[in-house]
Amino acid sequence: MIDDIFEVGLFVSVETSFRYYLTTHMIGWERDLFLITGIVSSAGKGSLKINDTCHIRFIKDGMAYGFETQIISVNLKPYPVMYFKYPTALKQLTTRKLNRIKSNIPVRLLDSHDHFIANATMTDLSIGGCGLNIPVQDVKELAYEETYKLEFSILETDMCLGCSVRVMTTVKESHFLGVEFGNMTSDEMATIDAFLDVLTNISASKVDAILSKLETSGATLGGHIEELPVSDVLQMMDQFNKEGVLNITSDQRNGFISISNGMIMDASIDDLTGAEAIVELLSLKKGGFHFVAKEVTSGYIKRPISFMLIDTYRIIDERNFIKKHDAIGTVAMGTP
Repeated sequence: MIDDIFEVGLFVSVETSFRYYLTTHMIGWERDLFLITGIVSSAGKGSLKINDTCHIRFIKDGMAYGFETQIISVNLKPYPVMYFKYPTALKQLTTRKLNRIKSNIPVRLLDSHDHFIANATMTDLSIGGCGLNIPVQDVKELAYEETYKLEFSILETDMCLGCSVRVMTTVKESHFLGVEFGNMTSDEMATIDAFLDVLTNISASKVDAILSKLETSGATLGGHIEELPVSDVLQMMDQFNKEGVLNITSDQRNGFISISNGMIMDASIDDLTGAEAIVELLSLKKGGFHFVAKEVTSGYIKRPISFMLIDTYRIIDERNFIKKHDAIGTVAMGTP
């Protein structure tokens, strides 16, 4: 039942039709009639009004949920509250805590006729696809939506999977591909699933060890983004209600995220600050981090860590989608 998920005081994120993302909390509800939250406002253009359609998202027990609703009343007196239409359906949202693991698996890329194209490195793997890194000089022509084959070995099993290119970028001397698997047999899916379970358990053990260290000693924590992404570090800080500053370096870039009582208080990298800095910091794929426990009393963000992660990854996914389709358009027009 939907109302089993709600609870008084639950932080919720309200997405308006004007693409504003506002945070408030749940006050109460009457099943099949309405929800009551604290009031939210979007200054200037796009102020909320009755009958506006909104999307509400929240995290409960480690899972992300969302639903579409409408504003049915905005009351300022005697207390500022908003009434939303009670949801008819609740959707479980996709977050980045998917069973996807980083890898360094050698791969042979073939065309649909089994002709060799290039050697590649599988940079990550999930049940639905993987990332590939191919040196530019090793391959001249690859096409979006074209069907290819990947040959690789996991768990002492030789795999040959059909796939399609969904994302393609070139950085310096490498092609980075995002490919989607297609027409897998039940045995192939079972093999990948077993492989993911093995490596996920290993990764979980590493994280558990880090968490134990943080819980007992707690003053500082450091590591590499390649091994423990910034998002995972933030969730660890949230889980143990840590307060302090997470300093992040990547190449010659320096940034920070300040945290207090489950809230991201502030962030900065390069010339970016606030939410824009969070997007950039969570997009980093390599570098180091160092957490220093200290008192944090102010900042320009002041939003729950869980909601910052949901909103940030939504923005990152939207940017990747735009980049992908811009690239598709460029290829279609024949631009070099």
